[in-house]
Amino acid sequence: METASASITGVILAGGESRRMGGDKAMLHLGGRPMIARVAERLRQACAEVLVVDRNPGRYAFLGLPVVPDRRPGFGALSGLHAGLLALRRPVGLFVACDMPFLRPPLLRFLAALATTPEAAAWDAVVPLRGGRAEPLLAVYSRHLLPVVEGLLAGGGGPLRRVLEAPGVRVRWVEEQVLRRFDPGLVSLTNVNTPEEYRQALRRWTP
Repeated sequence: METASASITGVILAGGESRRMGGDKAMLHLGGRPMIARVAERLRQACAEVLVVDRNPGRYAFLGLPVVPDRRPGFGALSGLHAGLLALRRPVGLFVACDMPFLRPPLLRFLAALATTPEAAAWDAVVPLRGGRAEPLLAVYSRHLLPVVEGLLAGGGGPLRRVLEAPGVRVRWVEEQVLRRFDPGLVSLTNVNTPEEYRQALRRWTP
């Protein structure tokens, strides 16, 4: 197994309300373990340090990872990004959603490596593209984005893509054909948000 990057922190966004699932989706089991444990397991293979952002600290203590409180609950993933950036001890963090159990470590390591090269100083975010659309819930964000995120929160919030569209934000886009070198089926980008998506995940799960 390739070495995890010591220059980047992995951040699991787990503070959502799981309305479409009707229950805590992070605790749904795949292969006998909670989905969030699967996500943490994959992220540890790319990052030397991993933390969790949650609006209910203590819920995921069993993971043995630092848990950061969501300071602005009600603002969705944007407030999770805010809490994660505040908690970073490193310049950048690899942020993933808690409902992405099919993450592929080679792709995570590639994104981490890309975001920690000397050239990466010119970027504020490293974001995959699929079908020409940004995938902001599997992306690298720099601490330099904190003022942008705080400004958006003060203005009412919005989706993560507003961070990437903000004036002056420098994004390194990663095209789909590059992603497929490390994850041919792009299964890393699979989210499990609904009961039907969970049933599909159970059918496709393999150790």
